[in-house]
Amino acid sequence: ALLARIYDRATPLVERTDRPTLEMVCFTGNSGLTDYSVSLSRALQHLCRVRLNTADSLPQTFRQQGFEVRTPFRRSRHYVVDFPRFVLRILRERPACVLFQGPLKFPLLEGLAVALWRARGIRVAMSVHDVLPHYPRPWSRALNAWFYRRFDRLVVHSEAARDQLRAMDVSRPLLVVPHGTYDMFRLSDPDRTVSRVHAQVLCRAGQFVVIDRGPGAFDQRRELCRRRVAADIPVHVVGEL
Repeated sequence: ALLARIYDRATPLVERTDRPTLEMVCFTGNSGLTDYSVSLSRALQHLCRVRLNTADSLPQTFRQQGFEVRTPFRRSRHYVVDFPRFVLRILRERPACVLFQGPLKFPLLEGLAVALWRARGIRVAMSVHDVLPHYPRPWSRALNAWFYRRFDRLVVHSEAARDQLRAMDVSRPLLVVPHGTYDMFRLSDPDRTVSRVHAQVLCRAGQFVVIDRGPGAFDQRRELCRRRVAADIPVHVVGEL
């Protein structure tokens, strides 16, 4: 429904004979946000033309998922050069919609860019993964509320996030969409019977089990779990160490 509204409002920018272009924007090239962006791009490419805009650190396997990938971003120190170039390219190409995956680096500058794009008739939405930063500053609440109000629409992953935005006086249209399937990690396609057998092996009656994605501070996460329950916990790794 969201894409249908974007398509309707984008007419004169997009010819009816062409599929509307959605520019997905994720500043990081190798993070959980990247995984989400790749999975969402895979799902949306059946409805529209998707371009993923991310960092040049994107793994090679994520560049061959059936949609176009561009890498306009480098390390954070290049932001002052990379982001203005990206803003100008969006103005030049005029896609039907730009979809942010959270703030990139500096919400104040990015909010001004969003306002400029909208003034030129480009629809801009954002997936709000964290309503406030993990380590908020005294001004974070006011700045983020101002930033969120720049967008046409917002997507959140829970009703709690929706209520938090409403409490911040963010009145933009909100859509609650829980996290979907990160299917680019699926290397095989087991049937339901096989999956249930594996689940029974992993999770015996009364046993506390941690299923971990693998890379990134794996030892610290395992030790934290063990300290919290004061027990030796089986850890099953889904991925590579």
